[in-house]
Amino acid sequence: MIALILAYALVSFGVIMGKGIEYQLLNLTGSVGLLIDAASRKVAQLAILNIFWALVGIVVLIHMII
Repeated sequence: MIALILAYALVSFGVIMGKGIEYQLLNLTGSVGLLIDAASRKVAQLAILNIFWALVGIVVLIHMII
């Protein structure tokens, strides 16, 4: 959760770019962390949301690398 809030705050204050690798990595790590927590607590809606959030982050990072 901290990674997601940090990503949002850093982009909002212009410290990092929304299209930058730092932002994508923060979003990916945050969503994976929340996914693990949601899965362990058996909260399906939050787990599903963070699966898609993580997938978007992975796809974007792959496109940035290629």
